[in-house]
Amino acid sequence: MCGIAGYVSIDKGTDVSCIQSMTDAIKHRGPDGFGHKIFDNIAIGHRRLSIIDIEAGKQPMCSDDEKIWITFNGEIYNYKDVREELLAFGYQFKTNSDTEVIIYAYHKWGVDCLQKLRGMFAFGIVDLNTKKIFLARDHFGIKPLYVFKSKHNIAFGSELQQFKKLPHFDKSINTVALDNYLCLQYIPAPLTIFNSVQKLNAAHYMTITFEGIVSEQIPYWDINYSKKSIRSQAEWLEATESAIKDSVKAHLVSDVPFGAFLSGGIDSTLIVKYMSETLKEPIKTFSIGFEEKEFNELEYSNLASKIYNTEHYIEVVKPDALNLLPKLVKHYGEPFGDSSAIPTYYVCELARKHVTVSLSGDGGDECFAGYGSYINWMQGSKDNYYEGIKKKLYPYANYLLPNKYSICNELPDWLKQIEFLNSEVRTQLWRNDYKTS
Repeated sequence: MCGIAGYVSIDKGTDVSCIQSMTDAIKHRGPDGFGHKIFDNIAIGHRRLSIIDIEAGKQPMCSDDEKIWITFNGEIYNYKDVREELLAFGYQFKTNSDTEVIIYAYHKWGVDCLQKLRGMFAFGIVDLNTKKIFLARDHFGIKPLYVFKSKHNIAFGSELQQFKKLPHFDKSINTVALDNYLCLQYIPAPLTIFNSVQKLNAAHYMTITFEGIVSEQIPYWDINYSKKSIRSQAEWLEATESAIKDSVKAHLVSDVPFGAFLSGGIDSTLIVKYMSETLKEPIKTFSIGFEEKEFNELEYSNLASKIYNTEHYIEVVKPDALNLLPKLVKHYGEPFGDSSAIPTYYVCELARKHVTVSLSGDGGDECFAGYGSYINWMQGSKDNYYEGIKKKLYPYANYLLPNKYSICNELPDWLKQIEFLNSEVRTQLWRNDYKTS
């Protein structure tokens, strides 16, 4: 995890204080190094956590002619393949870093460089040739990227807290975003809790001219459901296994020690299984346990560790949520209601004592419908009724408990499955002058 920052002064030239304050605010993201570069009214900064090419990968980094500069957070898993392709075009490299590969991929293909990159990333490229800043975020929005805009200045960065000390920062609350939070327990992109800041959507890019003109967000990729694949169950299982193995292998690109979070569930156990098949040395795995038996999963993680012969680290914690909450609020920067943030903090704290990078099973439930809400939604489909007596009773269950037993799997029905507070309750919470805003 690194941290990036950028600043554009519309009124006058900038100085080091603005970019310094933005990078100081995220020094926890990059303990291994700091850098900044100023171009009249433009400044970019970086906080580095070294993962690839530890010695030579310092940022901001530039092209040979110093016309293209980058501040980059993330990792490009296929950077060696892209590097070979660029070498064939005559490009020369001074480092073995994925950062330099992005620079020359952009030089060669412009915006289309995004079609070449496989990884998790958020970056800002200052192009002195076009007088523009190019911002981009990875396909699934793993790495965060925020953009602040006022009539006096524009800024971008990895965390919301970076903008709070900037001149002319507008702290007014976005009431639509707040209502979305009350519904979903998080604020979906491109909204943030502040009117003056937006998130860059996953798989999108945008540009900022040196004069301060900010473009619309432009998509460069989306999931495509138009192609229908007809496969047997065995073929789907084989294809799925191949995809997961390939993904795990791609993530094992690092010049520093790495491990894995291991809960003992299906997602994390599969990742550890494929890691153990790829790596020669035992994997370092990390698990958090709780004194409350109903929440404690150490039995399963210990079993998985034993099967795959990992170097397993565990810690039984007593979460002090009230004391931890201010730290979480600071880093999230806006309302976020997922209680898993607390155990995630503790397992990260444990892992950081032993490794720099860890793989996790985040996203598995979303990909494979692992949550109960997915099951309820799919079972409520008009084309997916239960057989026999359950089929006859289902309409009555829908009448009595429509939120739990829906009879249609369209988007409004999905929202009923996941909303924390429905629209009727939320409307009662708002003052009259906000209800129509």
